[in-house]
Amino acid sequence: MRFVLDNSVTMRWLFGDGSTGDQVYANQVLAVIAKANVVVPSAYLLRETIVYTLASRRLIFSLPDERIHF
Repeated sequence: MRFVLDNSVTMRWLFGDGSTGDQVYANQVLAVIAKANVVVPSAYLLRETIVYTLASRRLIFSLPDERIHF
C-alpha cells in the first residue's frame, strides 16, 4: 500500500497536541505506516522547518545545538 504522509500528522507525534480525534488519527497512521510504502510531499521539509521555527520561538520546542544534515 502506498501512503502519503502529511506534516500535520507527524507534528502530532512530536508535540502530542491537537484534539483527541487528531491524536487518534495520528496513532492509527503510525500503526499503518509500518506496512506501507510511505511518501511525503515535496514541501514536507519546508513545512517541518517552519513548524520547528515557530515552536522554538514560542518556547514549545527546541532543536539540539548540533546542525542537522539531510
